[in-house]
Amino acid sequence: MTVRYLFFTEEIPGGYFGTKYNDAFSVSIRTQNGGGEASEVNTMNGLGLAAFDASGATAWREVTLPVTSSGDLVQVDVTVANVADEFFDSAVIVDKVTEITVDLLVANASRMLLDTNRFEITVNPPGGASDFKIEIRRASSNAWFTLGTQQIVSDFKQRVAGTFKVRGRATIGGKEQLTSEKDLKVDFPAFANIVADPAVIAVTNAAFASTKSAATPTSRREEGFAILLDTNAEKYVKSPTVVGPAVGPLQTGGVDFDNPPDNPAAPTPIQGAIYTVASFHTHSPSVFRPVARLAGPTATDRKSDTDDNVTGIVYDYIGVNGMVPPQFPLNSPAMLYQSGPDRRSTPP
Repeated sequence: MTVRYLFFTEEIPGGYFGTKYNDAFSVSIRTQNGGGEASEVNTMNGLGLAAFDASGATAWREVTLPVTSSGDLVQVDVTVANVADEFFDSAVIVDKVTEITVDLLVANASRMLLDTNRFEITVNPPGGASDFKIEIRRASSNAWFTLGTQQIVSDFKQRVAGTFKVRGRATIGGKEQLTSEKDLKVDFPAFANIVADPAVIAVTNAAFASTKSAATPTSRREEGFAILLDTNAEKYVKSPTVVGPAVGPLQTGGVDFDNPPDNPAAPTPIQGAIYTVASFHTHSPSVFRPVARLAGPTATDRKSDTDDNVTGIVYDYIGVNGMVPPQFPLNSPAMLYQSGPDRRSTPP
C-alpha cells in the first residue's frame, strides 16, 4: 500500500522557517493482521527550506508498506500540528492511496532438463515498479542465485535438476519488495525421451550390431555403457564401452560397469552439469544357443538399475510370446526395453 501526499504550511511564505513555529505532520500505514507499519514523521524545519516551494508546499511524497497477509485490513493515519500559534495553518493533502500488487508468474512449475521456462514479475497497476530481479535457490538451501535481471525472462533453459524455490524482487516507492516464493521442479529425462534422441539411437544401434557380430558357435558376450546428458553442450554422450566376458552356449552372459558421478556433483541452480541419466547394455544373440530364454531385461537388470537410481535400457530381441527361442535368427527384430525406474529421481 502506498499513500501519496504533500505537506503545506503558511509558515513558509509568512517568513517563519527556522523559528519556534515549527509545524509538524505525520503519515502512517498500519496493518491489522500482518503487524506491519510504515510512516513519516517530520517538521517544517526538519524538512529544510529547499523542500518547499514559494507557496509553502512540498513536492509529492510517498509512504509504502508491504502487506504480507492476504485480505488484511489497512489503516492510514494522518496528523498535523500547528506549533506555538494559531494564525498560520498547515495541512497534509492526501492525493491517493494505492494498492500495488507484485507477484511472480512461473509458466511451468514442472519442467525437464533442457526445457525452457518463462518467469514474469507482474505489477498491478503496471508501471509501479523498477529494478527487477528474479532469483532461484534449491529448496534444500538458503543460498539465492540471480536467474535474471529483467521483469520477464522468457527463455530460461533448465540445465540443473532438482526442486527449487523462485522469487522476484522489485523496487516500489523507493523500497525493494519481494514476491512470494514459487515452487519449481526440474526432472531428469524419462526413458522415452532418452531412447528417442538421435545420438542415443546411433550408439545403441552400433552396440547391438557389435554384440551380434561377436557371436560365434562357441562364444558370445554383452556390452554396455552409461548414457550421460551434458546440459551445457545440450547433448547426450556415452561413457566408454565395457565388454563383458565371453560365455558358452549354455552360460548366462553379463557385463558390469560403474556409472560416472555427476560433474559437478552439486551444481548451483544456474550452472549446468553432466548427468548420468541411463544405464545401457545389450543381450547376446541366441542364434547358437540350444535353450530358450526370456526376452528383455532380467530381474537382475531391473534390480541393478533400481539400486543405481537410473533408468535402464536393454537392447534385446522382441522374441516370440516374451521368449527368445533357441537358434533364433541373428537379425530378428529387436528393440530397446526399459529396465528399472522410468527416470532418475529428482534431487532435493
